Amino acid sequence: MRESRRRVIPKDRVYGYQVEIANEQGGASGGVYDEARRAFMIYVPEQGSAASNAFKDQQWNRYRVECVGSSIKTYINDIPCGDFNDSLTSEGIIGLQVHGVGDKDMSYQVKWRNIRIKDLRR
Repeated sequence: MRESRRRVIPKDRVYGYQVEIANEQGGASGGVYDEARRAFMIYVPEQGSAASNAFKDQQWNRYRVECVGSSIKTYINDIPCGDFNDSLTSEGIIGLQVHGVGDKDMSYQVKWRNIRIKDLRR
């Protein structure tokens, strides 16, 4: 893993681990980005792997994220995508975020359903 860079994060800024939702072509879904701190992808599925092909455009995709201690695991449609350790943050918030599409002239929708949170420490 890359060395951490020091950043001053404003008090009202959300930061931390961000599981990617991209498109089929990009192959980055299930990867993990470190938002606002290190500002780089901690984990990206290997191109051509089952993980990089797990996300399906225009379909409901089932994500599972397991974080226990420093262990972070991601799954899309029951396919393992990420499995690594990072101890920078052991607690925080859960958020659902949609980034802008820049100057692209397109319409899109992002929907979530059946969101469940389970404490795995028990």
